Amino acid sequence: MAEQKEKKLGLGFQFLASGLGGMCGWMFVHPLDLIKIRMQIDLGERRIHGYTLLKEIVKNEGLIALYSGLSAALTRQACYTTLRLGFYTALSQKIENYKKLTFFDRMIIGLVSGGAAAFLSCPIEVCLVRMQADGAEKDLGYRRNYKHVFDALNRISKEEGYLTFWKGASPTVTRAMTVGVTQVATYDVAKNFYVEKNIFSPNSFNLIFFSSFTSGFIYSTLSLPFDVIKTRMQNQHSLFDKRYYSISQSARYMIKSEGFLSLWKGYFPYLLRSGGHTIMMFIFLEHFRNLFLKYS
Repeated sequence: MAEQKEKKLGLGFQFLASGLGGMCGWMFVHPLDLIKIRMQIDLGERRIHGYTLLKEIVKNEGLIALYSGLSAALTRQACYTTLRLGFYTALSQKIENYKKLTFFDRMIIGLVSGGAAAFLSCPIEVCLVRMQADGAEKDLGYRRNYKHVFDALNRISKEEGYLTFWKGASPTVTRAMTVGVTQVATYDVAKNFYVEKNIFSPNSFNLIFFSSFTSGFIYSTLSLPFDVIKTRMQNQHSLFDKRYYSISQSARYMIKSEGFLSLWKGYFPYLLRSGGHTIMMFIFLEHFRNLFLKYS
């Protein structure tokens, strides 16, 4: 993002590369996201581990269940990641016309681009959480049984109203702003650091891998509490479940009823999911950028 060659690539191709990178990277980590969601909606009765939950899902729902909600997840990547990384690149290039970007500049750009992309993508986020959580509902009468993301969008709008699409918008946007600051900005900074210190050569696979690994670890640790709260708010049934209605209230409620560490529920699958997706996303992103540069 900070390299000179990227300035030669048109903005449309930058957005396209961002979306394709996010979607390709997601295919490798979707089962981890499903496990993370299932752990987050657990109210503390079981304290189940990720591997045990993985075996239960495969046994009770089948192997294909690990990719429940995939249509919503890929649609989310096509919207959220395209907009987030696209906005980040566009704003970065605009500012670089006037000055050299500082780390503070990158943080602000990441914060703005992440928040804007998350708010616009909220309807898809709600569909994704519900589709992944549905299989964990023991009472079959409470299962939503959405067929695919477009069925979910249609039914939610008819059954619960359009405002439901922005349920949990506050933690969703806050999490995305945290991700924008800690993922994209730290990726750029890590790349520059590793090159300046001659640790890795420019454009090398090792540079992309370790820069994205650094970024993924930082952002996973800092953003998980917002992700847990977001999941709780988006998964609750609108008509009769009002336990979670704001970030601060939800955090206090969870700490009181489940303990402080409940805010980091599903940390290891989240770390593998988020860190893994960060690595794969940036690898594919750089590949598509180089490909577009070659043939555009």
